[in-house]
Amino acid sequence: MPSSVRQTTKLFGVATTLTCRRINAFLIWDKRQPENFSLAMCEMAWCSLKKPAKMFRLSVTSYKKQHPTQKPLPLMKWCINQLPRNCRAICDPFMGSGTTGVACVQMGKRFIGIEREPKYFEIACKRISEAYDQPDLFVMPTLPEPAKPADLFSFSAA
Repeated sequence: MPSSVRQTTKLFGVATTLTCRRINAFLIWDKRQPENFSLAMCEMAWCSLKKPAKMFRLSVTSYKKQHPTQKPLPLMKWCINQLPRNCRAICDPFMGSGTTGVACVQMGKRFIGIEREPKYFEIACKRISEAYDQPDLFVMPTLPEPAKPADLFSFSAA
């Protein structure tokens, strides 16, 4: 896909070539919630993928929450599926109750999660551990690459 679109048009009676940069994608979650519900009707996440906006519809009241802003597992799997196929690891710097980590385990992706609240960190660890205990027979587990020794003080151009 081109990173920009060129179009020749008449602007104030003069032939002009306009160049517009291709807009990056938004992933949108339509929460399918009642109009009088206290939270936003949808959530949008900007991503750097060069694709049109994508919409996922799932009721915010259709799943049990262990964290105030917990996302549903099908939503996180859908988001991960929007990534390029060669994406092997996901980092969630606001892990909360670990839904992204559970999705990664179930999809055979590596996961790095960061959470500052000990209560939610423990919940996330338990959920991710339970996901590993119930493997999907059709998903190959991702094994960690062996660690490579590195000299932090070496300045080689290798």
